Amino acid sequence: MQSIGYAFYRNLFLITVRFSSPVAGLSPERFEAMGDEAVRVLVPGIDIQNFAEKGVREHFRLNFTAG
Repeated sequence: MQSIGYAFYRNLFLITVRFSSPVAGLSPERFEAMGDEAVRVLVPGIDIQNFAEKGVREHFRLNFTAG
């Protein structure tokens, strides 16, 4: 199994993305290129909104809009 991870902040929240594939599925170069492209497409569409009130459990909404 080959796997690559990405971490970034969006609206002060840490977001992690993991891209995995069987070793026999893709060459390392193709695997990395596909992972990079997938994250480039996904990250701009992520929007996190926090609807918390003081003393109340926090609720988060994750919205994704394909561009």
